[in-house]
Amino acid sequence: AARARALAAELFDDETLRDTGTPHGPAFRRRSCCLYWRCPGGGLCGDCVFDRAPGSARAGA
Repeated sequence: AARARALAAELFDDETLRDTGTPHGPAFRRRSCCLYWRCPGGGLCGDCVFDRAPGSARAGA
């Protein structure tokens, strides 16, 4: 796990990836959208900028 974290840190320190997201512990949150949620049957990608797909109802609302 330590090697994976070190490799990820090295990759995201590269100037082409540096500002593309934010590490959150072992996870990574993108700063841009891949638009997968707009595909029929799509959902949210693993590093989605959204907590839920835009336009979807909030649970309990």
